[in-house]
Amino acid sequence: MRRDFNEIEPIIEQILLRYRGKWNLDVIKFYEFEDFKQDVKLHIYLKFDKWNQEEPFEPWCSRVIRNQLINKKRNLFTNHNKPCSDCYFNGGGDSCTFTKSRLQNEECGEYKKWAKAKKNAYEIKRAKDIDTNAHEINKPDESNIDYEKFIRAIRKEIDSRSTDIKYKINLTTLKIFDMSYMEKLDDEDIAKRLGYKTNESNRSPGYRNISLHRKVIKEVAKELLKREDFDFV
Repeated sequence: MRRDFNEIEPIIEQILLRYRGKWNLDVIKFYEFEDFKQDVKLHIYLKFDKWNQEEPFEPWCSRVIRNQLINKKRNLFTNHNKPCSDCYFNGGGDSCTFTKSRLQNEECGEYKKWAKAKKNAYEIKRAKDIDTNAHEINKPDESNIDYEKFIRAIRKEIDSRSTDIKYKINLTTLKIFDMSYMEKLDDEDIAKRLGYKTNESNRSPGYRNISLHRKVIKEVAKELLKREDFDFV
């Protein structure tokens, strides 16, 4: 006999209580553990059909809650981070390969918007009272990570969109994805394959075209993470 969500909800509540001690985010006043519990219950309700009812519910539920906890902590701590952190032009440290000064500063439009709207909040979040939780923010659960599955999912999505004119995706996007993530070629080899050239000093051939396609790939990846339950989310 199939079990419905109302029947299983008390079990979800019990498992959530086990994770109360792992919250450690009471310093964040606008979002409390009770808020997290409600969000998780809604998430499980919406994804309830993904549970294989021939398998025990508790392990599946615990994994979902753990992943949601990691994801929520990451979001609460990093939603004010500099846009440079995952930018293609990040040269490491405070360097940038996009700006003329080669520094991460307001020469970049994305940085300028961040500095105006989020920089103060970012610096507050780096204060000591929440640094005690920093070790948990980006700590992955290695036992659950399946990067290959995610890469295959991104490729399938890009391939399906490459023939749909409503998306800004074409076959070159798919080629760059394959060369970057399947063949693991560096940018110079990708540029040679695609026949890219440059007249700019200190710029690798095709750097701008490649980065634009990678930006599209990144957006597809973000959409998949929001839409699907991958083990490392």
